Amino acid sequence: LLRMRGVLAKNVLQATISSPKYANVYAALVAVLNSKLPEVGELLVKRAILAFRRQYRRQQKPECLATALFLGHLFHQSVVHELLVLQICML
Repeated sequence: LLRMRGVLAKNVLQATISSPKYANVYAALVAVLNSKLPEVGELLVKRAILAFRRQYRRQQKPECLATALFLGHLFHQSVVHELLVLQICML
């Protein structure tokens, strides 16, 4: 799992964007992984932030909202800090 964490992060983000209604399930999965392997959670959060910034810049509204929703669920699962969510809300 440590070797394939990049692939895992990519697939979780793609799955979240393709079906936002299951974002809470993916966030719960990431929260469990983050409790045991914090580097996996950190990589996924970094990639989610980069994806959000890229989608926001390109004005891809559905993908941007799905990523923001996923980051919100990660906040509820205590994976990311509340300041990250507040900074996204300020955009």
